[in-house]
Amino acid sequence: MEQHEETRYVKRTQKDYSMSFKLQIVQEIERGEL
Repeated sequence: MEQHEETRYVKRTQKDYSMSFKLQIVQEIERGEL
């Protein structure tokens, strides 16, 4: 059960990180840094 909870947490974290990373890229493009 511990392993299952850990897996769910990791997957959610990876998704949140991906979302934050995309938002950061968009902000940089809007500022003309990319």
